[in-house]
Amino acid sequence: MLHATTWESCPAELFLSSASPEDTGKDARLLEQLKQQNRRGLERVMKCYTAYVGTILRNVTCGQTTQEDLEELTADVFLALWHHAPEMRTEHLTGYLASIARSKGYNWLRKNRPETMPIDDVVISDDTDVSAQAEQAELAGIVQEMLAQLPEQDRELLLRFYFYR
Repeated sequence: MLHATTWESCPAELFLSSASPEDTGKDARLLEQLKQQNRRGLERVMKCYTAYVGTILRNVTCGQTTQEDLEELTADVFLALWHHAPEMRTEHLTGYLASIARSKGYNWLRKNRPETMPIDDVVISDDTDVSAQAEQAELAGIVQEMLAQLPEQDRELLLRFYFYR
């Protein structure tokens, strides 16, 4: 993933809320180079806007992407910019890149969404059967009564043999 190397090489609108007139001119030159399919223009855009696009993608995907997925999505954004550059009708490169990045991020989320089921289709399985539990409790009560009727020595022997193994 390419990163901006100097503050001067990137438009100020990455760092400030409003761009100065010379930065807008720089964007206009970059847009013109992209429309003419100039590879150096794409390289400059990638150099300046990779961090910007990566931040948008990370925010849109809520941090669910791996670093590799994030790099691939960033590359996809610049590839889409390159393919659609000749028909671009905007003067705002950052807004255009942000729009592509959001779209790519949302598409990634749709494709990688964990499988969910409608609540109506969810079956809650309970392995315990109420009638079986009641029957088992009744049998345990009968066994306790029978054991209580036996002499102490026999009761101790049966309990140790059947219950404490």
